[in-house]
Amino acid sequence: YNMEAHKVFSTPVLQTKPCSFTQEELNIVQKEKNNLMDNFGKNFSTRDTYVFKKLPKMYDFCNATLQHYVKDILKVNPKIDFYITQSWINYNPKESFHHAHFHPNSLLSGVLAIQNDSNIPLMLDRPHATKIFDNLLAIYDYSELNEFNSPKMSFSLPTGSLILFPSKIFHDVPKNDTSEDRITLAFNTFIRGDIGGPEDFLGKLHI
Repeated sequence: YNMEAHKVFSTPVLQTKPCSFTQEELNIVQKEKNNLMDNFGKNFSTRDTYVFKKLPKMYDFCNATLQHYVKDILKVNPKIDFYITQSWINYNPKESFHHAHFHPNSLLSGVLAIQNDSNIPLMLDRPHATKIFDNLLAIYDYSELNEFNSPKMSFSLPTGSLILFPSKIFHDVPKNDTSEDRITLAFNTFIRGDIGGPEDFLGKLHI
């Protein structure tokens, strides 16, 4: 048959090619291990939730990618400013994992792989509202899983790669079965400016 399947109302997930880090940056990342908090899943995060202040080149890279995502892909009005709010480093030693979670009070979230040579993936859950048959049919009911029916999508995240996705999406990281720490830098974002169009629009908001 001559036919085509269209992707309707797609969710953009942007991933970069790997970048490199300086030894100075890597030293700062290692130094941050001295001030960590425990998380569910036996992983650790920095107590400092504004680590980009110590890592300006990483910030520039992540911010430039964020601006490309919102201005060039989503075509958000240039007068609306997307900016990075919190930023922190995650350390996943052997046997640790990240449970499924989303990021509140954020619009877009990013994860930059600082050390992930074993390529432990990032898993994104399909939002319930976009499941093709709502709560009917389980993974066992499909002959093959693809981007239309899969409940989860797995993204390879090699060292140096950055991934951006909507913060409302549940995501998780499987257990680290290697002897090397998986180290990532995560960040959240928000907006400022005038949103909602003309002054007489009931949804007008000044942020």
